[in-house]
Amino acid sequence: MLNKEKRKAVLKKDERWLQNWTNRLLAYLFVRFLEKTRIQPNHLTLLSFILAVLSVFLIIPDTQTLRIIASICLFCSLVFDSADGQLARLKNKTSKLGYWLDKITDRLKESLLIIAITYVVYNRSLEYKLWYLGVGVIFLINFMYYNLELLKKIFAFRRIEFPRDNLILKNILSFGYGERIIYLSLLILFNQLIFALCLIETGCMFHILANSYMAIQKREG
Repeated sequence: MLNKEKRKAVLKKDERWLQNWTNRLLAYLFVRFLEKTRIQPNHLTLLSFILAVLSVFLIIPDTQTLRIIASICLFCSLVFDSADGQLARLKNKTSKLGYWLDKITDRLKESLLIIAITYVVYNRSLEYKLWYLGVGVIFLINFMYYNLELLKKIFAFRRIEFPRDNLILKNILSFGYGERIIYLSLLILFNQLIFALCLIETGCMFHILANSYMAIQKREG
């Protein structure tokens, strides 16, 4: 049985309650069974990628049944994405290669997912301008991470802290990969694909502006 400190380290729990009580919790329950096995963190990273790609192909036919399955596969992909890091910490096998592989596959999974969603909404309306929206979303997702790293470098910060006195605001501002995948899973499930693109685009833009503002304010303070 893991003690409280070890459990917290494995879970990597923070104040973002949406992930703490969904994918991270499920991943922790799953990882406990893998502690004594030969399964490695990179195996879970690969499984997460396969499930995400499967969800992409299930979205494209644009049928209700396949959308439901795609939503489930996508959320399971997120659970395994959380599990790879937890397993690495549990087995003390964290590595730069594993970190790099996790980040690269996350960006690739999300980009493929946005392309698939854009393809479906385009086929429904044959409005070519929807591709501008899809490409814009992919650009903003990647620019959001570049912007954050650039702010850390310019202002010599290790990390940018969100306001601690307002957990609701912090959860809204974080808008991390896990939160985005949870939102996308639900919106795919309920067939709100255009809204999914608009939500991710708006969230990324808000995140970029909020991070930039807080970095400048902290430097000036």
